[in-house]
Amino acid sequence: GRRVVLATSVAESSLTVPGVRVVVDSGLAREPRTDHARGLGSLVTVRASQASGRQRAGRAGREAPGAVYRCWAEAEDARLPRFPPPEIKVADLTAFALQAACWGDPDASGLSLLDPPPAGAMAAGREVLTGLGALTPDGALTPQGERFSGVGV
Repeated sequence: GRRVVLATSVAESSLTVPGVRVVVDSGLAREPRTDHARGLGSLVTVRASQASGRQRAGRAGREAPGAVYRCWAEAEDARLPRFPPPEIKVADLTAFALQAACWGDPDASGLSLLDPPPAGAMAAGREVLTGLGALTPDGALTPQGERFSGVGV
């Protein structure tokens, strides 16, 4: 019989779903965003990137001939971002700020990262951690912060 599979962005990985012959791609994606001024994170709906579209199309026809139907005009492809933004640029970095403090580098400036974290996002994360008593005002790890790091905060 026929099946309809609704998938998240995990379907953009190397996942093979048995029996999938057709992919209908909405062209939308849910991505994490953080409002650092308010300290709130959310998932927002955005246009999917070209790379995401290629990955989604690759789910069809892995075991037999398949097809992909995209819910946007082909001419729009060129206006889509080539890749999704690196998560470090858009996500809440509070947990990362705690890890960086554990490593003795509270602002993560000594790390060689492909994409450095936004300074404002790191500052917002440190501010949250300071408010929770995990960091001192100068960014040093407190005993409370050590406990937090052990439970994956």
